[in-house]
Amino acid sequence: MIRRYIMLLGLLVGLAPSAWAVNLPTTAGDYSASGALTATGTVAVQVNGTSTVFVSVSGTGAGLAFSFQCYDGTAWQSIYAWPLSGGALGTAVTTGSANGNWFINSAGCAATSNTGVRVNLTAITSGTATIKLNASAGDGPSSVALLPGSNTIGALSANQSINLAQRGGTNIVADPCESLAKSYVKISVTANTQLITGTSGKQTYFCSMNVGAAAPVNVAIVEGTGSTCGTGTLGTVSGGATAATGWNFAANGGLTYGDGRAAVGATATGGGGANVCIFVSAAVQVSGNIGYVQQ
Repeated sequence: MIRRYIMLLGLLVGLAPSAWAVNLPTTAGDYSASGALTATGTVAVQVNGTSTVFVSVSGTGAGLAFSFQCYDGTAWQSIYAWPLSGGALGTAVTTGSANGNWFINSAGCAATSNTGVRVNLTAITSGTATIKLNASAGDGPSSVALLPGSNTIGALSANQSINLAQRGGTNIVADPCESLAKSYVKISVTANTQLITGTSGKQTYFCSMNVGAAAPVNVAIVEGTGSTCGTGTLGTVSGGATAATGWNFAANGGLTYGDGRAAVGATATGGGGANVCIFVSAAVQVSGNIGYVQQ
């Protein structure tokens, strides 16, 4: 019985037309397919459980035009193949026009009707094109195959920046102090003084500050309108809207607040545009610096 089956299989292979391709599993996860084409046609191979497909085109075929394709679960798509020459990988291509050998990463291809990667011969003027495909679960050359698309994907040069749109599925909103160029204002006062002029429609974000006093004094950083924020006065990073409800410094006391990479506070006047002032409770020297942005 087995002998008759083998004889029948041999007869079928012998009678196969030139465009017929065999798709025979070899070892677990390994498959092969081949075809001797004298007219346009395809040779496809099973890819279930494989990661590598080696393609060989040989024979006497002239005027060849063919493409490498991968089934993505819905339709056949172009896929990159790397020419193999002397053990080295050439520049990836999606089409060919002459005999040669190629490597394809099949890990992203889905099987359909026992196939997942194919060579599509779209032109041959004479002769026979012998196409062989061998799919394997083993590692191939060290490269990654990507389906062609509209996005440009390439190597990142040293110190090249990248942009992230989401973190953990949530859209990233850049901190103003991280995304905008900062301005700086020096503090050297002995009385209430305007430090920052507001910009209409924008709030002022404090990125960093350091404040020190020569003698005991209360200090507040406030917002409001007028030359010394006397109207609509609101407290900001220091607490209240008066010097008495701000920071309480001892002689030679002070603080450092923020490192410039993120906002440590902001104005809150509706519609923006508020000025920023410093209030002091006594006529003593108060010095420092504020880094800020307006947005």
